[in-house]
Amino acid sequence: MPVNKNASLYLRSSEIKQLAQIANESSDIASAEEFRRWAQSSVRKLFPHEALVAGLAHRHGAQIRVERLVCAGFPVEFIDAVTRRRGAFACPTLEAWFAHNRPQLFDPRNSESSERTASEFEAYDLKNVAANGVLSPTGNSATYFSFSRVPHALTERHGFMLELLVPHLHRAYVRALAAPNALVAPRLTRREEAVLRELSRASSTKAVAHVLGTSEHTVKHQVNALLRKLGASDRAEAVTTAVRLGLLPDRRQLF
Repeated sequence: MPVNKNASLYLRSSEIKQLAQIANESSDIASAEEFRRWAQSSVRKLFPHEALVAGLAHRHGAQIRVERLVCAGFPVEFIDAVTRRRGAFACPTLEAWFAHNRPQLFDPRNSESSERTASEFEAYDLKNVAANGVLSPTGNSATYFSFSRVPHALTERHGFMLELLVPHLHRAYVRALAAPNALVAPRLTRREEAVLRELSRASSTKAVAHVLGTSEHTVKHQVNALLRKLGASDRAEAVTTAVRLGLLPDRRQLF
């Protein structure tokens, strides 16, 4: 979206102190839960927002997939809404960020957004998105951070603040995922990922088979494979374990 150019690009003395505090604290984050609490306290003071989602994004050709999601106040139903076949994300701001590798400011009320995108934003009361990330050397993977329900109109200053803030978010997020006590997620096939998403909605075997266009016998086989990989004794435990591993968003408030 075109940004308001009237904002002055400088840090106030109070913001310098807040950014220094964030830089120091980012080296102490040791879990996804600590990351979420940190985002809702120190990060929110410097960059006011109501909702944040962080994740690892991978670009495969024209498709982008996101994993290891950590959310703070973010409506996980929106994540379901933008997840397409085989787990690919249909998210304009994420696609634009990968294309340009710079902060993305999006407000459906002031942008030429598609009718579908505008309706999704309205349905989940996102209001706006201010996003940025850290791209890997290969250019195909990144850590990505998307803030929503940012007060007031988005301006060039929001992009400026994201450029200063996101390197510290990246450090904290990577530390959280690499912590010694962090669980390691098993590698799932795309079909297993799809089955897992349906199980998280408490779908029956028959319902999963209908949604995925396969037989109930095949679904049962895939569920058993999921239970083995996740070390779970039943479907409920599989979903709970998948949430802890970042394979599924937690529908309470997430991680």
